[in-house]
This record gives sequence, structure tokens and C-alpha cells, in this order.
Amino acid sequence: MAHLAQINNDSIVINVIVVPDSVTEETAQEFGSQFGEGRWILTSYNGNFRREYAGIGNVYRDDVDAFQPARPFRGWEFNDEKWRWEPPVPMPADEGPWDWNEDTQAWENLSDS
Repeated sequence: MAHLAQINNDSIVINVIVVPDSVTEETAQEFGSQFGEGRWILTSYNGNFRREYAGIGNVYRDDVDAFQPARPFRGWEFNDEKWRWEPPVPMPADEGPWDWNEDTQAWENLSDS
């Protein structure tokens, strides 16, 4: 089975559907348009292309032809080289487990709770 991601005008994934393996890059838009408006792009369930499987809320980036994960927190920045979101403050190396507190913009040690 193949998968198609429906992309809105802001390049955000709004739907992902299962389609026959016969759907190709060339036929993806035409096939997907019967299920709704927007741009339809093939996505790989096991991440063989476009970096990772498209999830609702992810962003499709034309500049790299890949799906970028949704921003987890407002202050985090995306690192293109590592292909991941990074916090404004690195997670402490001390024993955790650690959780990001969006209100304080700091890491909290859950074992202290």
C-alpha cells in the first residue's frame, strides 16, 4: 500500500490516506483530488523518501522535498542538518527523566516531583 498526504495552502499536512501501489508521483495529484482539495504528495510509511512519514500537522517543505515534524513548542528552532526541533535551552545531561516546561521555558526533572 502507498500513502498520500493532503497539503493545505500553508503547506501543512491535513490528511493522510492509503492508496493503491499503482499511484505514482505523476498520478498522485489526480488520484488524491477525488478525496479533497489541496495538494497531494506521496509519503513513505517507513521514511524511504521525503525524510519521514507525513503526519497531520507536519509541514511539507518544497525547498528540500521533505516532511518536517510539527513544532513541539513555540520557542524551539528547527535544525535542518539534524532534521529535528531543538529547545532554546539544551536538556541537562544529569539523570532525568526530563520534561520541557513551556511556561517557564526550562527543563524540569520529573524525578523531583
